[in-house]
Amino acid sequence: MSAGAALMIRCVGFDFDGTLVQSNAIKRQAFYQTARLLGEGLDALVDDVLRDVRGDRYAILRELAVRAAARGPLPASPGERAWPERLADEYTRICEDEIARCPVVPGALEALEALGRRGCALFINSATPTAPLVAVVARRGLNRHFRAVLGNDAGKIENLRHGLALAGATPDELLFVGDGEADRAAAEAIGCRFVGVSNEFSDFRKPPAHVVADLHGLDAYVERLT
Repeated sequence: MSAGAALMIRCVGFDFDGTLVQSNAIKRQAFYQTARLLGEGLDALVDDVLRDVRGDRYAILRELAVRAAARGPLPASPGERAWPERLADEYTRICEDEIARCPVVPGALEALEALGRRGCALFINSATPTAPLVAVVARRGLNRHFRAVLGNDAGKIENLRHGLALAGATPDELLFVGDGEADRAAAEAIGCRFVGVSNEFSDFRKPPAHVVADLHGLDAYVERLT
């Protein structure tokens, strides 16, 4: 962008959990609920796995099944599916049902409507697997707001590039909104502006330049950038 040129935000990407909906606690608690399929008294084991494993739900649940089996024989998995796949099915079911009706982050719906009226191309960029993410966004009736709903198939940086391509925008015309370090780091890698949503699950290692408690005023912030 040339010196003195006006900045215009043409597209806005949103993380989903903790940014648009208050679902972080639901997703964490769902691991404990899912573990009950393997037996009782596994909460401490789930604590250990969540502390040790950095990955998606499939990596966490695979490790949970391995560690549970090391403690003693597992009950027979119903049907022909192995325990990791069975656990993933249950975890996804719990999350979809509960996230479909959990509260939105205050100001989120107003922000989506206002940014849509402004003509911004909106998309979701989440670490959730794409299929369950698309399903829960549709169940909430939010898909009408977004050009794309992008899950963890490609990763957050590639999803931002995808969002730029959809809008035909450059990085200085993109704003990304998220509540985690992975979101902040992806925005930094792309070279776009970032708004950090602060909540009890936020794990920013480097403080974002602009931090909010909710999405009230997001449209006003975009207006100030223009």
